[in-house]
Amino acid sequence: MKAAIVSSKELGTNCWSSYRFCYGMRCAKVLTCTYPEKATCQAVQREKDFIEQNRTARITQIEASAKKALEQLEQQSSRKMEKLNGNDERIPL
Repeated sequence: MKAAIVSSKELGTNCWSSYRFCYGMRCAKVLTCTYPEKATCQAVQREKDFIEQNRTARITQIEASAKKALEQLEQQSSRKMEKLNGNDERIPL
């Protein structure tokens, strides 16, 4: 168990969540917190950063999947157009 260091300034605060005082912790109440300490809370900021990193990674993953799907559709479309135009290079049996 780790001890938290609390300054005299923080003694009068409303939020006494352990996440707020333990280094490296993230606060899950980032969306529901109504305390004025939320503006300067490092645990809330770490949670916001974590959410943003996951969001950015997910967006990048979705963009890559969409690009791959678009390339596949373009290939299929060009093959179908060649077939319709009679430019099919395959030798008929």
